[in-house]
Amino acid sequence: MEENRRYVGLGTNLLLNISPDDRRLLFGVMSKELEVTLRQLFISQKYDLKRYTELCSIIYRVFSLMIPLDDSDKHKQGRENWISRSVDYMDTHYMEKISVRDVADYLSVHRAYFSKLFSEQMGVSPVHYLQKLRMNKAEELLKSSYTISEISLMLGYSDPYAFTHAFRNYHGTPPGNWRRSMHGEVRKVISEQL
Repeated sequence: MEENRRYVGLGTNLLLNISPDDRRLLFGVMSKELEVTLRQLFISQKYDLKRYTELCSIIYRVFSLMIPLDDSDKHKQGRENWISRSVDYMDTHYMEKISVRDVADYLSVHRAYFSKLFSEQMGVSPVHYLQKLRMNKAEELLKSSYTISEISLMLGYSDPYAFTHAFRNYHGTPPGNWRRSMHGEVRKVISEQL
């Protein structure tokens, strides 16, 4: 693992082993978030479907973070920018195991203050916004042939039971029952059309 880190220039300090010429090239795009994201590539974990999905997500995030910001974006400050940036961040990363604290850390804002501002601006708490994103995606995935276990991993839940519990709290029925009722509705509509 250490050999891999040295190969791509990751040491204790991310830019420590990078040549001065390469460092100048990275200076314009390197941010704290990019550094943290790059470090996530090298976390030792069992390689399975969940880790594969996480790695794909991390690689896409690395590329998106390397796109330089427009000069007008760099100087935007204030709550309005925090809210739009937080919504963008949650819309992009909701399938990972992110929390409100992760979003607040991304914005470098205290979690409680961020939650208050988000709730005031959006009319819903950030926890509920994340939950809505995950449940909308869950509904979409339940219409496919994915198993409940696969869906729970795709949405960043620690296990199928955590996903089932969250889904039941949100919809009032477990995901298996919801899926069966949706298939029943589809069959009913098709039979009515025939």
